[in-house]
Amino acid sequence: LSQLPVSKTTFCNLAIEWCHSNISHPKCIKPNLRLSYYPHKSRGGVYYSSSHECVIYVNSHNNIKQVTNTVIHEYVHARQKDKKFDKLYTHYQKEHGYNQNPFELEAREVSKKHENECLIWVYNKIYSK
Repeated sequence: LSQLPVSKTTFCNLAIEWCHSNISHPKCIKPNLRLSYYPHKSRGGVYYSSSHECVIYVNSHNNIKQVTNTVIHEYVHARQKDKKFDKLYTHYQKEHGYNQNPFELEAREVSKKHENECLIWVYNKIYSK
């Protein structure tokens, strides 16, 4: 992370831009992005539906690929908001637990599937300037 040729904020904003162009759906409004430089004990990021904001705990990650995965993961939650996210997330959490929550399963699947493609796109944007 310390070797990035741009700020972590710039990198994450580019990753959000990639998400919004490539894995969005028509009703999804691009979420706000906030970076926290304080490591979180158990999270790499969080999505707050009330403020439509993705928070990325950048220093909770060991490398840029993990950051990219987290940005995509939280973006997926922003995209899920139209699926009665607020009501169902808590219900699924109680019923299935965090690891088997369908919203988390989808976010993990999509982020894993697209992390390399997003990372390459962001690097291309950075190095083409």
